Amino acid sequence: MGVVYDQQTMDGICERLRALVQDSFQKHLYSSAIFFADKLVSLKQEPDEIYTLAECYFKNREYRRVLHLLRKHTSITCSDERLQLLVVQSFMECKDWDECLRYLEDNWPSDDGAADPKMTSIFALLRGKVYEAMENQENALQWYKRAAQLDGYCHEALDRLVGNHLLTLDEEVALLKGIRLHEQDEWLRHLYAAKLAAARSSSENPLQEIQEIGSSAAAGTGVKRERRRSLRQAGGEAADSLTSSGYPAGMLPPALAENGHALAAQSTRYFYQGDFESCYLVSKKVLEEDPYHLATLPVHIASLVMLNMTSVVFYVAHQLVNHYPSTAVAWFTAGCYYFMIKKFEHARRFFHKALSFDTNFAPGWIAYGHAFAQHDESDQALAAYRTASRLFPGSQLP
Repeated sequence: MGVVYDQQTMDGICERLRALVQDSFQKHLYSSAIFFADKLVSLKQEPDEIYTLAECYFKNREYRRVLHLLRKHTSITCSDERLQLLVVQSFMECKDWDECLRYLEDNWPSDDGAADPKMTSIFALLRGKVYEAMENQENALQWYKRAAQLDGYCHEALDRLVGNHLLTLDEEVALLKGIRLHEQDEWLRHLYAAKLAAARSSSENPLQEIQEIGSSAAAGTGVKRERRRSLRQAGGEAADSLTSSGYPAGMLPPALAENGHALAAQSTRYFYQGDFESCYLVSKKVLEEDPYHLATLPVHIASLVMLNMTSVVFYVAHQLVNHYPSTAVAWFTAGCYYFMIKKFEHARRFFHKALSFDTNFAPGWIAYGHAFAQHDESDQALAAYRTASRLFPGSQLP
C-alpha cells in the first residue's frame, strides 16, 4: 500500500527540507543545500523557496544556473527585489556587462520616489560598478554618488568615490557632508573623512572650513621633523603615540581609533607628508593584527620602498602572490621588488599585470609611470601619469 501524501504530510516534508537547507547553508555545504533546495522548489514553487535555491547556486558560484532558474520563473522574479538583485549580481560575475546594464535599465530605470531607498542604493551601486567595468567613468561616478546619497551606510559606494579619489577634494567634502546618518553614527562620517585628511596631508578635520593646503603643509614641516627625531629615539614603541594623535582619533569611539581602517588613513597621511618612517610604523601595526588587510598594504609597501627595505618587500610579495594571486596589490608588490633591484622591465610587466586585475588601482598607474621613467621612456611615463591624474582627480600624487 502506497504512502498517502496529504497536505499535512507535505507541509511536514517541506518544513524538514527547509531545516536541512538552512543547516547545510550555515555550514557552507552548498552542494548539499542545493540538493535539498531543489526538491523544495519542486514541491513548492514559492518566492522564498526559489530565492533559497538561487542563493545556494550563487554561493556555489553557479551563476549561469542562477540566471536559468530565474528566467524559468520570470513572473516571480519581476515582483521580488531579492531575485532581481541576484540576476544583476550573476550577470556581473559572468562579466556580461551589456546584458546586465540592459536588465538594470529595464527593471530599475529611475530611483525617483523609491519606496526602499536602501535597496535602490544597492542597485545604483551595482549600476555604477557596471559602468566602471565598461570604462564609462562619468556615468559610474553619477551612480556611485546617487548610491551614497540614498544610503549613507553604503560603504562600497563611498569607498569607490573617496578611497579611490574619483572626485576632487572639494567634491568629496560636499558628498560626505551631505550623507544622512543616524545622530549616534556621526563617528562613521569622520571615519569616511579620514581618507580626505590623508589626501590633504593634514591632521585637521577636513569637513570643517577648508584652509589653504600649502600653509598647513608648511606649518607641519617642523612637527614632522620633530616626530622623526622622536621615532629614532623611541623605536617601535612610537607607533602607539602616532596612532593616538591627529584626525580622526578624537572623533571616534576609543576602541575604533585603533581599528585598521582608521590607522590605514593615518599611515596614508604620514606618507603624503613624506614621513615614511611614521607611515611604516603605523601600517606595520595594522598588519601585525591582520597581515592581509588589503586597504593598508599599498601604503605599507610604498613606505618600504621609500625606506629601501628590499628584503621585506620580497617576503611580502611572495606571501601575497601565493595567497592573493587575483588581487592588484599582490602583483604591484612584486613589481615594487623588481623596481627596487633595478630590473625595470620585469617591474613594468608586474605593474601591468596589477592593472589588468584592477584598472582603477592608483598606485599601480603611478608605479607604472615610474618604471617607464627609469628607462628614459618619457612618452609612456607621461601617458601613465596622465591616466592616473584623469582617473583619480582627488589624489595629489599624479
